[in-house]
Amino acid sequence: MSTHPNFKETSFGWFASASLCWVGFLYNLLATSPFPFTDSVTPNRVNSIALLLHGYCFTLFTWRFVSKHYKKTERCYLILVLALSIYILLVPEPYLYGSQVIIFFIYISLFILNCIFIQYLAYAIASFEIRILALVLLTFILIAVNDIYLAFYEHSENFLAPYSSPIITIALSLIFAWRIFLNMRQIRKFTDTLKITIEQVTDDLKISLEKKYNLEVENMRLQERLNLSHELHDGLGGSLVRSMIMVDKNTDLDRNHFLSILKLLRSDLRQIIDAGANVSMELPKTPILWGAPLRHRFTQIFEEIDIDSTWNFSEKWSKTPTPQQCLTLSRVTEEALTNVIKHSKATKVSISLSDQAGKLILEICDNGIGFDPSTVPESLHVGLQSMQTRVNRIGGEFVMRSQKGETIVQVIL
Repeated sequence: MSTHPNFKETSFGWFASASLCWVGFLYNLLATSPFPFTDSVTPNRVNSIALLLHGYCFTLFTWRFVSKHYKKTERCYLILVLALSIYILLVPEPYLYGSQVIIFFIYISLFILNCIFIQYLAYAIASFEIRILALVLLTFILIAVNDIYLAFYEHSENFLAPYSSPIITIALSLIFAWRIFLNMRQIRKFTDTLKITIEQVTDDLKISLEKKYNLEVENMRLQERLNLSHELHDGLGGSLVRSMIMVDKNTDLDRNHFLSILKLLRSDLRQIIDAGANVSMELPKTPILWGAPLRHRFTQIFEEIDIDSTWNFSEKWSKTPTPQQCLTLSRVTEEALTNVIKHSKATKVSISLSDQAGKLILEICDNGIGFDPSTVPESLHVGLQSMQTRVNRIGGEFVMRSQKGETIVQVIL
């Protein structure tokens, strides 16, 4: 025995089959002519087969309705129906009437046993639908007993069996109405639950969006602080280093010379402020114009500390860079040259900006003492990290190679 939630749906297919067999039985019982048959014996045989099939289909309808499946019993019942059907087709005509009586008693016995069995299931399973069906089948038991009594004891033909169809139809209508009521109540409950869930999700989403907004604002603030620290380190920090070296190399600084150093610092600070406030600043028309301010600033300090510098720039842009790219190249150049001044002890440095096959390549090379990237001092490490971060931010490639006698910093956009 097994149960399945879809059995209740398939039960109505068995009910339709049972109804079709019952219609065939009543037609052959009530028909005044043997149509579509040509004799009067064949309808009797067909009538008995229709009765057997009705009992089988109706039994499976009731079992499926209560979500039961008795595989072995159903198989045995089907074999019995097929065997009796073959028998009634082949039995000689003199024995036909007696065979029909036997088949009728087998049908009515199995039918009543099934109706009694459903009463037990209705008692065991607390279900409104099953109890309605059990009540109908209890009525069928009373109708069957009454008709048997009338047929064999009263010899009357006032049978109640034809009235069983309206009874089962009314019962199924009540069951369908009950199902619609339950479904409507379930839909209403689902709608209320869905409404509450949507309100909760909306509130959660609102809170999440507020948190996300606050996080984005905080991230923007932190990013601005980080950008400002990089600008101060790479821009103003390099200017301070240059100024300190110039002061250190010139013990007798006059007022005008000292004032020019302060003006240079002010100019660098203003450039940092302008770059942070306006990323759409005017672009240099050529790479030479881009590198001119850097060359002017560093050439003087290189001459002071005896570093031979070589500057090579392309004559024009093949593809005009963005303001952010120009600013990044400037800051990387300033930081790299400041490191040359502070740490390399170099005597030669070359700076080149070339435009090759759509790629903008900045390369700074010196012949200093070199360094091991894994053991760099903290001050140099911060500068290297700043250059790497800047280049990554604009989607470029940062390459650095260092050994004794040669250090190369390269940026590829």
